[in-house]
Amino acid sequence: MSVQFTPSNGDRSGVDNKLILISDGYSNVLEGDTPSANAAEQLKATGVDIYTVAVSDSSNLVELNNINSDPDSEHLFRVDAATDYKTTADRLLDRLCE
Repeated sequence: MSVQFTPSNGDRSGVDNKLILISDGYSNVLEGDTPSANAAEQLKATGVDIYTVAVSDSSNLVELNNINSDPDSEHLFRVDAATDYKTTADRLLDRLCE
């Protein structure tokens, strides 16, 4: 995590850092104070904007909202029976390019 957004890995000064996590939201540990949420908090503290994409009808949205940046309504996207991948990808791309 600490080496992903560095100049040696392509980070550019003055350009916003954005991370997209595609997941069902179920970590391998208990919900809430998890290694994933803690790592996400560290990234957000450095200015990284985190977007999450829930990939099933039964995704753990609490966990994903603990990971993504605020506000949740602008940083959580869902792919489920009602929303296909292309529609979600288009909405996410629109948000990233704002």
